[in-house]
Amino acid sequence: MGGHIPKQFLALGGRPILAQSLLVLQASPLIHEIILAVPQSERQYCLDHIVATGEFNKVTKVVPGGAQRQDSVRHALAEVSQETEMVLVHDAVRPFLTEDMIRRVVAAAVEHGAAIIALPMRDTVKYVGAGGVIEQTVDR
Repeated sequence: MGGHIPKQFLALGGRPILAQSLLVLQASPLIHEIILAVPQSERQYCLDHIVATGEFNKVTKVVPGGAQRQDSVRHALAEVSQETEMVLVHDAVRPFLTEDMIRRVVAAAVEHGAAIIALPMRDTVKYVGAGGVIEQTVDR
């Protein structure tokens, strides 16, 4: 990994960010299988330092990611078991996932056919016009 550590392997609370997300997914009774998509150059590191700990037995596969996020998702979806009824996609560098979020998004997906997790914005958002000048503050 050289001098540059990918975000998913940076420590947060003494663990890699990826492991923080995996802890929540691993503990959830709604999650039965975890397929990780990671950059090919980081695959062995992930296998050796995350998966090999034995802490995440729901991780069944580690597949090469793609050039874009949608490519990584496509690679992981290609490995989903035929009998799988629902798939959740999570960006593991967003480590503040909770069991309640998982439960609610699954319930919404069952009810509506698909769902995403979204949280209200806290930051102030400004609209910048064509001339590069702030024209208004956008309602959150």
